Amino acid sequence: LKVICGTDTLGVGVNVPIRTVLFTALTKYDGNRVRTLRAREFHQIAGRAGRAGFDTAGFVVAQAPEHVIENEKALKKAGDDPKKKRKVVRKKAPEGFVAWSESTFDKLIQSEPEPLTSR
Repeated sequence: LKVICGTDTLGVGVNVPIRTVLFTALTKYDGNRVRTLRAREFHQIAGRAGRAGFDTAGFVVAQAPEHVIENEKALKKAGDDPKKKRKVVRKKAPEGFVAWSESTFDKLIQSEPEPLTSR
């Protein structure tokens, strides 16, 4: 398969060769609210990339939030003209949006997974 799309359940027990994992968000709905992924959840999903026996390397990529991408496109379209850049109307994050950024991604990469606890 060239591409597999799915939820975070793909991070549990999928034993297929996956070279690259793309996170379209670093958040999830946990049944009560949208929250940032925990380090354990992130590592479980990211760990699907470059599995031993299938690949020698794996890649993990996080996409920026949609409004951030749209704002960057608008600024790029304005070019180097300061007048055009000032006129760019920046999109706001949707109401209730739980923000994530490159620093969130870096923090998740560097964080040790939280210990498992029974409930």
